[in-house]
Amino acid sequence: VTCEETSKKHIPMFKLIQDKDLKTMLVPALCHGMIKDNISLWMTVFFVDQYAIDLNASAAFVLFIPIVGFLGRIAYPMLNKLYKNQEYKLASHAFILCIVASVILLSKAIPPVVAILCLSLIYAAISVVNTVFLSVFPLQYAKNGNQSSVSGIMDFFTYMGAGIGSFCFGYMVSWFGYFAMFLCYALVSVISVVIIEKKVIRK
Repeated sequence: VTCEETSKKHIPMFKLIQDKDLKTMLVPALCHGMIKDNISLWMTVFFVDQYAIDLNASAAFVLFIPIVGFLGRIAYPMLNKLYKNQEYKLASHAFILCIVASVILLSKAIPPVVAILCLSLIYAAISVVNTVFLSVFPLQYAKNGNQSSVSGIMDFFTYMGAGIGSFCFGYMVSWFGYFAMFLCYALVSVISVVIIEKKVIRK
C-alpha cells in the first residue's frame, strides 16, 4: 500500500472516535490504567501500614513488583504463541488472574510473601494487557494510517484511568483501608473481562 493510498483511506479523528471497536476497548483501557500505575504508587505504603515493615525492607519488597512486570512484557510473545495469536483471549485471562490475586489480597491474614506474590502477578498480568491494548490493538488501524492516533487515544484513556485511580484509591484507603482498593481492582477487572469476552471475542 502506497503512502498516497493510505492517505486516501485515513479516517478523520472525529470519525475515528466513533469507531465501534475503538469505543469498546476504551473502558477496559481505562480500567487497566487504574491498576497498572497505582500498584507502584501505593505498595510501599501498603507494606509499611499492613505489616509494620520498616521503609527500607518495604522498598526491597516492592522492588520485586516491577521486575515481575518486566518479565510479563518479555513473556508476551511466548504467551501469544501459546494462545495461537488470540491476543484478546490472552488479555481476558490476564484480567482473570488479576481478579484471583485481588481476591486473595482481600484477606488480612495473608503473610507479606503471599501479598508480594499476588501484587507481582497482578502487575505482570496487567503488563500483558498493556501490550495488547497499546501495541497490538492499534495495529488493526495501520492500513488506514490511523495506528498512531488509536495508540494515542488508548494511551490517553490508560493515563486517565491512572489519574482516576490515584484520586479514588486515596479516598478509599483513607476511609476504608486497602481492602477497598483491592476490591476495586477485582471489580474493574471483572468489568473488563465481560466487555472483552462479550463485545470483542464473541463478535
